[in-house]
Amino acid sequence: MKNPTLLLWQAITGKSAPRSVTELVDAAGGTEKAARLAGVSPGTVRGWRRQEVAAKEAAQAAGADVRSAAAALGGTAAAAAAAGVSERTVRRWAQQERDGRAPGRRQQAHIDRLRAAAVKAHEVQAKAQAAHKAPNPRKSKLLNGVLNSAEARKRAVSPRRAQRIATGGARVQMKAYVTVISTDQMEDNRYRDQIDVEFRGEVLREPMQAWLNGESGKDVMGKLGNSFTDHYLHAEAGARAAGAAWRFDNVRQMTISDPTPGAPMTFGYRSD
Repeated sequence: MKNPTLLLWQAITGKSAPRSVTELVDAAGGTEKAARLAGVSPGTVRGWRRQEVAAKEAAQAAGADVRSAAAALGGTAAAAAAAGVSERTVRRWAQQERDGRAPGRRQQAHIDRLRAAAVKAHEVQAKAQAAHKAPNPRKSKLLNGVLNSAEARKRAVSPRRAQRIATGGARVQMKAYVTVISTDQMEDNRYRDQIDVEFRGEVLREPMQAWLNGESGKDVMGKLGNSFTDHYLHAEAGARAAGAAWRFDNVRQMTISDPTPGAPMTFGYRSD
């Protein structure tokens, strides 16, 4: 099950959620605020950022020259395969670098492939090593703190987009396990991989405001379910009073975009 708070951030802002320490600090509004969210000192946060920069520099150094790239890939044979040339050619490139001779244009293209492969190999190895380490609970707290911060959320989404979703409607596309209880109490529980609906007017005001206020991802999803209940079941607020419900049990994918121009209905259902 994907993190609903993460999915909502990406769907509502239309941008990838912050992941790196640098991105999280920027989203939080600076080092001091990030430190408060993580429950650590500003110096600790700055240390995390230095570690992150050092890791990126180490990855770039892996492809700094032919010899470093070959070493990062595990030897001349692997380097030759990555560059699409022979081992002899790789050794010739290394000698050219030692002699200070610049490569030709076609040769440079192959060397660029080699360096890119070396950087990727280094990053993969670093991730594999990190996977064996216990996760840093303070960094996890920083991520959760940012994703649930009302201030960070308001900073991440443009005011015009937030207003448009809340009052002008939106097209919502999802892949999710959904429980639908109709007004006659019939229950339908299944995975729907093509939820694609059009909302008009202020249908999404409640979930949008809840997200901006910093409510939990679970609670915002619940309010989004209310929007589906009221309008998908075509009974307005009476649908909930009758016990009907549209509940998202497990959301795997979600996007929110502008409604399709020209559609006349307040609510339109495309497919399920």
